[in-house]
Amino acid sequence: MKSIRKFSLPYILPEIDTVIRRLNYNPKKSIFDKDIELFVKKELSGLISVISPVAKVSDLKIDNITSSNITFENGFEIESVKLAMVLKNSKKATFMALTIGEKLTLEVEEALKKEEYTKAVIIDAIGSEAVEKFADYIQDVIARENRLFSLKPTTRFSPGYGDFSLSYQKEILLLLEAEEIGISLHPESLVLIPEKSITAVVGWE
Repeated sequence: MKSIRKFSLPYILPEIDTVIRRLNYNPKKSIFDKDIELFVKKELSGLISVISPVAKVSDLKIDNITSSNITFENGFEIESVKLAMVLKNSKKATFMALTIGEKLTLEVEEALKKEEYTKAVIIDAIGSEAVEKFADYIQDVIARENRLFSLKPTTRFSPGYGDFSLSYQKEILLLLEAEEIGISLHPESLVLIPEKSITAVVGWE
């Protein structure tokens, strides 16, 4: 029987350097506008109240792996050459679904309505980096636990990467009962709702 764990934090903020890099600033090739840097710092501090990190994770034992198919203990199957390659030395995998909520996306939409395009781009970049940092945080916590059993993580792999189809988003959300933390799926595009959300798989070898 699967065990689902829930993670939540009061907030999470990315480092300013990662946000600036997402804005396509290359310090070796570009002269960065200091006004923009101050703008990023201001928005970072102002977004604490709209970032609400929450996640659910579950481990599944791997029953069988071929060159293109992974079968888990509950009968769940994933067909993906890339993921099979990532998990080839793993005995189990952790599935995760996480989000920072919808408030930040609403902030982006509000800025766009006001034609504050620079602000909208910066807020969106902050959100993208914040959800990635939250995923890193969760993986680090689980990695410390698995280190006790001499297990190390594989690369974190998400639907939509390589041949790991976005259609598996639905199965992962159902597996994790992710509706309880407010994550759903657009029925046609298969994009996660809220926008700043992630599903992923990490193997342990």
